[in-house]
Amino acid sequence: RAAPDGQQEQAQGKLRPRRRRRCQLLLATHLKGLEDEDASHVVCVRRIHRLGFQSPDVLREHFARFGEVKAVHVSNAHDKQAGAPGQVRVRPSGMGFVVMELAADAAAVLAAGALQEVRGCEIEVRRFQSRADMEDGVDAEDRAPDGGGACAPGPPP
Repeated sequence: RAAPDGQQEQAQGKLRPRRRRRCQLLLATHLKGLEDEDASHVVCVRRIHRLGFQSPDVLREHFARFGEVKAVHVSNAHDKQAGAPGQVRVRPSGMGFVVMELAADAAAVLAAGALQEVRGCEIEVRRFQSRADMEDGVDAEDRAPDGGGACAPGPPP
């Protein structure tokens, strides 16, 4: 529970200063880079945290079954920044983007199902919708924080 002076109350009744989250999110950077990609080549993957810190390599291996993978982008940094003060909690990514060389390969990925098993973990696969396409209407809950793109539910229009 937050106290009026910006401190946080612990269960024991002691107060401690609130710490800012130091996880360096790269999602906005990746979305900016995806603006140059054809949205039909990109798939959005969620619930990938169970794949661990090697998730980019694991995803590349999995999606290579459908065709050549051009790039894999994950949502947060996996390494502690040099010189970062205090403790930094480093966690595996929960969301990412896979860019396929061919639109047909991305379509094959989507045709394989919205839920796919990768090394015993179920991940969610969605089509990517670019910022330009979003102007035609996407629910606010599927928008990225900076409006750069979205993971659109369901089949392509």
